[in-house]
Amino acid sequence: MTSVKRSVSTVGLIPMVGLAYFASFAAALVLRSLIAGESLASYQLFFIPLSVFSALSTVTIWWKPRAGYVAATTMSLALIAIFFLTKDGNDVVTVLSNPGRNMVQTVFYATSVPQFFTTLIFSAVGLSGFRRKSPRPQQ
Repeated sequence: MTSVKRSVSTVGLIPMVGLAYFASFAAALVLRSLIAGESLASYQLFFIPLSVFSALSTVTIWWKPRAGYVAATTMSLALIAIFFLTKDGNDVVTVLSNPGRNMVQTVFYATSVPQFFTTLIFSAVGLSGFRRKSPRPQQ
């Protein structure tokens, strides 16, 4: 039996931690509502596929880094767009400007939104590392 060791650079570790954090926190918010017997809020319905795709992007960075960086970049762009452009009272500006309205949501936004940007930046850096390493065709 052979052992397959996978290593991830620090550049890959940042998006993995960020996306795993978002996936776990979003899943916990959904599960909290379901366990309490409450109906899911509209923003929580978006968390289900987003947390699944974030978790899959995390795993993809581990197994296929190039595809994982593309997935992580795409996920962070989608999350940034959703959290900033949704004007239903649950956008970043509205939630963070009134922290007393919903403390759990405020904590979630205050900790998740910055990691969307770090995930985007580190995924782009990781992806650019593959471009530099790719062999150039000989002329």
